[in-house]
Amino acid sequence: MPQEISFNDFFAKVKTEFAKNGIAIPEDMEMIELAHMECVEEGASIDEFIQRMLAEYKGSTE
Repeated sequence: MPQEISFNDFFAKVKTEFAKNGIAIPEDMEMIELAHMECVEEGASIDEFIQRMLAEYKGSTE
């Protein structure tokens, strides 16, 4: 079941997952804020949403 997450928790999770994948966190905080809002609006699983972010950031969208 999708859960809501605060921006700070979302950012911490994004930062951790990007680091695990050897990717620097985007410096554009507005982009991360928009991603958080999109995740909440979609009611998406946070982990799945972050994996999609990683794929898009790497340029390998499915």
